Amino acid sequence: AVVSTQSTGSQLNDETKPKSFTAKMRDVLSRVYVITFSIFAFLDVFQLVTLIAVTPFFMHDILGAGTEFISYVNFFGSLATVSCTILCITILPWLDQRYPWFWCRLCFMTIPQLFRVVCYLGLAYVPNKWFASAMVIFALSTWGTIFSGSIVTVNYEIDPKMAPITLAVINGFGQICGFIVPLVRAAITNVEKHLPEYKQRWQQFYCLTAVTASLAMMTILVGMQLKTDEWKRHDSFKAEEDAKKEVKGFTNVGLTDEAPQSIVMENKAALY
Repeated sequence: AVVSTQSTGSQLNDETKPKSFTAKMRDVLSRVYVITFSIFAFLDVFQLVTLIAVTPFFMHDILGAGTEFISYVNFFGSLATVSCTILCITILPWLDQRYPWFWCRLCFMTIPQLFRVVCYLGLAYVPNKWFASAMVIFALSTWGTIFSGSIVTVNYEIDPKMAPITLAVINGFGQICGFIVPLVRAAITNVEKHLPEYKQRWQQFYCLTAVTASLAMMTILVGMQLKTDEWKRHDSFKAEEDAKKEVKGFTNVGLTDEAPQSIVMENKAALY
């Protein structure tokens, strides 16, 4: 009986012992959603670098846009990203109250990619700088979903405690494209600018970018079918929402005999 008690105590100590950094990283890297988001981030950053670092060369060499025009396009593109982020932050709670969390986040991660496919094909086959600038600004606006509704939000909602580590892994993998995209562009468009083939090479590059958007969308769709128990919102969010509803209920009758003001203040304090 003594041996059994000692072994049981040893097992409990092993279970409660904090995990080492290596064990934590092994756990993080084995999560399906982290792998899915890492691939998604790689493909997503490929597109972002294409728009902000490579497209100015395309607009100058192929469409004849000047430096000042390109600067305005980049400025309004950044403004569109910020505006879309604010808009998504505003409507996201409203959507969460009316639609299932899973389907709402799935739409935020996939629909923008579908829009970008259209934008990249438009850049490839419509030789007009005004149309191209509109496509660039619209494509950049969809990046607002990344920070409010897409992978950054979902990564935090799945596991708030480990979110900083998982996001570092996801973002680090995605930023590799900062080095790859210019090399890919140089390899594809490595012909003399005066040759007709130069424009065709740019079309090939933007078709490749459209493929990356399609692959990003497929990555999410496939990843969410694997190990579905990972793809759910953390229980702490439901508890927080229930607490807010309770406080709201007390606040509505807070000045009546049914709910003394002290109870209202205690419930508000519990949230913070």
